[in-house]
Amino acid sequence: MGKTVLFICTGNTCRSPMAEALLRERLQEENLKIEVVSAGLSALEGERAAAQSVKALEKIGVDLKKHRSKVVTPEIMEKTKLILTMTRGHKEQLLEMMPEIAEKIYTLKEFVRLDEDDLVQKLNELDREEAALLREFKAEKGQEEKKLLARRAQLQRQLQEIEEKLYALQGEKEKLLQDVRERKAELLEDKRGEMDISDPFGSPLPVYEQTRDEINSFLDQVVKKLKEGNDGADDNNRG
Repeated sequence: MGKTVLFICTGNTCRSPMAEALLRERLQEENLKIEVVSAGLSALEGERAAAQSVKALEKIGVDLKKHRSKVVTPEIMEKTKLILTMTRGHKEQLLEMMPEIAEKIYTLKEFVRLDEDDLVQKLNELDREEAALLREFKAEKGQEEKKLLARRAQLQRQLQEIEEKLYALQGEKEKLLQDVRERKAELLEDKRGEMDISDPFGSPLPVYEQTRDEINSFLDQVVKKLKEGNDGADDNNRG
C-alpha cells in the first residue's frame, strides 16, 4: 500500500480539493514523499474546482486551477493509506461501502483529535463495531442484497422505458385531438358557465343556496324527460 492520503467530500469541487492542495503544499515544505488525492461521493467526473475555492487558495498562493473532480471508487480507497472525510456523513457512507477498510477512515477533525478527545475515541470505537457488523452482514447476505439491488435497477430502467413510450403515445393522442379540442374551446368561449354547475366549496351559505336552486331547476327538466320516456314506453306496451 502506497503512502497516499485521500480526502473525501460530496462533489469534489470545494472542500476536498482545497484540503488536497493545502496538504500537498505542506508536505512539499516538509519534504515528505506522500501522495495526496481527493474524490467525491457524488462527483461528476472532470468538473473544475468551484470558482470561490480557486480564489480562496489563490489568495494564499496555492493553485487549484488544474483540479478536475473524480468519483471515489473501491479501487481508489484500497490503494490509500489514510482516508479523511469532511463530515461524519461522508465517513458513514464509506464505511457502508467498504467496512473492511474501516481502520483507515476518519473525518479530518476526528483524525486530528483522536488521541486527545474522549468523544472522538468513543465514536471511533463504535464506527469500528459497526464496520464489523457490516462485514458480517456482507459475508452472509451481501450477494443477495447485490442481486436485489441489480434487479431493482433493471426494473427502474424498464419503468423508465415504459414512461418514455407512454409519454410519446400521449403526445400523439394530444396531437390527434388538438384540432377538435380547439374548436370545442372556441365554441365554449365565455359560455362555459352555461354548461357547468359551479362549485360552491368554501363560499358563504347564500352561494350554496344558489347552487341548490340551480340544480333543482335542472332536475325539474330531468324529471319531465324521464316521465316522457316512461309514458312512451307505456304506450308501446299497450300497443
